[in-house]
Amino acid sequence: MSQINTNTIKGVGDNDDVVFKTNNTTRITIASAGNVTLPTTTATSLSAPSVSAVNTSKAWCIYDGNNGGVVGNKSYNVSSVTNPSGTLNQVNFTVPMSGVDYVVVASCTRTSTNNGDIGVEYLTQAAASVRLQAGNSGGVFDSTVHEISMTVFDTMG
Repeated sequence: MSQINTNTIKGVGDNDDVVFKTNNTTRITIASAGNVTLPTTTATSLSAPSVSAVNTSKAWCIYDGNNGGVVGNKSYNVSSVTNPSGTLNQVNFTVPMSGVDYVVVASCTRTSTNNGDIGVEYLTQAAASVRLQAGNSGGVFDSTVHEISMTVFDTMG
């Protein structure tokens, strides 16, 4: 096995792609524009935070709707979930979003079914956090909420 230690890898010319091959088969291509291409037959095990496509979730978690704590180890890019005022939950991001125009998708479950329909309302979105509140069909906070699941999509890299 060989090892290369370097600070820079570039093609022969300034606009040439960098291609990694084994057994004369291209495994990875890094285009001069910065795009990375893997063959469709390549099995990968990418882990956070290496996945940065615009169509991947930038943050997600499952948290307790009553006290704001993340349930188990079920989160990505979420530093904490707090309960700043009774019915309000604030999800704080480890790496902030690119702005306030990101998409939040959330749902919830509850421990009883006697309060009508239940849903999640988005109160405010900031780059570093989003505030959510669960409520019933009458718009009243539902204290029987058990878990809230949410994911965030953003164009950040």
